[in-house]
Amino acid sequence: MKLRFFQYKQGIFKIKKILSTLAPKSLKDIFRNTLLDIKLKKIFYFSNPEMPYYVFNFAPIILFYIPHIPFGKEFFSYLLKNKKAYFFRIIWKNANTDAKIQAIFKEWPRWKKRFPQHEIIYLCNTHFQYESLGKYNIPRLFCNQNAFCDEKIYTLLPNKNKKFDAIYNARMADFKRHYLAQNIRSLALIDNGYREGNDECFKKTKKLLKNATWLNQINKKYTFLASSEVAKFYNQAKVGLCLSKEEGAMYASMEYLLCGLPIVSTQSIGGRDIFFDEEYVKIVNDTADDVARGVQELIDLNIDSQYIRENTLKKIQTHREKFITKVQDIYDKENVNKDFRENFNNIFIDKMLRNEKIKNIKNYTIEKIGSSIESRK
Repeated sequence: MKLRFFQYKQGIFKIKKILSTLAPKSLKDIFRNTLLDIKLKKIFYFSNPEMPYYVFNFAPIILFYIPHIPFGKEFFSYLLKNKKAYFFRIIWKNANTDAKIQAIFKEWPRWKKRFPQHEIIYLCNTHFQYESLGKYNIPRLFCNQNAFCDEKIYTLLPNKNKKFDAIYNARMADFKRHYLAQNIRSLALIDNGYREGNDECFKKTKKLLKNATWLNQINKKYTFLASSEVAKFYNQAKVGLCLSKEEGAMYASMEYLLCGLPIVSTQSIGGRDIFFDEEYVKIVNDTADDVARGVQELIDLNIDSQYIRENTLKKIQTHREKFITKVQDIYDKENVNKDFRENFNNIFIDKMLRNEKIKNIKNYTIEKIGSSIESRK
């Protein structure tokens, strides 16, 4: 069986190689699209996984998603190929260099040619992403993903008992650099990651941070924490940590701020600093001593939690307004007689994402307009 599969893969590779040198561009596109369709059908018909996306309008379909869904926009376009659709796609952590931006530009015209009835708007987490995509005239908004964290979930709780000097919500991955927290006296850790499980990183971190409290470990078993539980633990800490050098905008950074926590962060690229303020965020060097010192300095400042939260909410609103205006533009273009600003609070959910079976997207037809979005929250 393995041999046959290997021979199949080798055969596909040879055909691709021949086409790349001999075939006209149109034929290469047909072959590429056919192979992609086979892959998409395999995922759709045989696995039907749960994936993070959110359809918040049905006519036309307007969909919000993150790009680590396999095949990204091609997958949704394939499933919705006979429908008018708009996609809001968050630019994830990998688009922080010219090379990555060029990769987006390279794939975008090909996708647009194949699915002309679909439109995509890239949500940029950084000024660099926004300006770089603008050079290629790719539709985009400077609208940071963290603006969609739900302030009703991540809020101040009446809890004066701050158990932990610092808390770090980060999955077990080397780029999260947990080792920088090793000198903090009282540390809490949350790992609500993708459950991909970097066992080596976990073992290494567990050994290094012996005195840390692992909040997901309940009775020595891993437990996924609901958002409300995460918020509860934030309220038991004095400072939030952001220790990666490069990633996306890091949802946890916004969750800390909405719960009134000051932040110690290393220098970073990816967009988490967009909502930072030097009054309550310390940017420190990449050493464990500097991180621990930064935590203690913020604790000593005793900054008002309500002030941190209110200031953050003002910054969030600027980004949400851009999103609301863009959706209203789509409504006007498609003759949708609705005011999206009035309806935004009704359709808003945390991060504008929910895990849903991918096959469900086939159900979003014009007949479903009367369905209540509240029932899917």
